[in-house]
Amino acid sequence: MMTDEPESLVLAHLCWIGQDVAALRADMTEVKTRLSELTQIVVSQGRAQVGLYETNARLDVRVDRVEGRLERIERRLESVD
Repeated sequence: MMTDEPESLVLAHLCWIGQDVAALRADMTEVKTRLSELTQIVVSQGRAQVGLYETNARLDVRVDRVEGRLERIERRLESVD
């Protein structure tokens, strides 16, 4: 009987360890899924920021053109006076 007890104790511990490992695997799967989602969010936000920078650059070019036109108009009006 003494030999059965240590064997069953070892098996019980192995069973608990197996359950812990299974739980850790499930947790890691969830962590990987969440990390993947966060990565996608960061990438999409990065793209959005790039889009904002592009829009800002286009607006700067347009403002520069308008300023150039205004300067030409001002020069012409001054020459008329």
